[in-house]
Amino acid sequence: MKKLLSIIVLSLLFCNTSFAKIIDLSCIGFKSYKDGEVDSTFEDYSHIRIDTNKKIMTELSDDGSFSYEWILTEVNERYYYSDEYKDMDEKKFVYIAANLNRFTGEFTSQTTRDGRRYFYHCSTTKQLF
Repeated sequence: MKKLLSIIVLSLLFCNTSFAKIIDLSCIGFKSYKDGEVDSTFEDYSHIRIDTNKKIMTELSDDGSFSYEWILTEVNERYYYSDEYKDMDEKKFVYIAANLNRFTGEFTSQTTRDGRRYFYHCSTTKQLF
């Protein structure tokens, strides 16, 4: 009986992947901000996928024109934050930070090229087919 109990306890200790999940979000851009001026005519659509096990947040455009992978540097009960990215073409916009508020669903990203900051409203989604 002790042997069976120890096997069960050890197996439960090694299977913590049940807490990992993939979060899919559909986002609509609603404004951009630069040098104190707000451009409320900004409109863009994107998809964000967060892999909590790998600590990666992937930003995908709806038209397939870009795909950025952010390495999550801070995760807490309030937000997912990243200031590191990988596999980006340096000739395009260079993003320096991405932040997803877990309560409001607001996603922001900022570029170094022109200092512009982009704001999106995100909501959970699932694959339809």
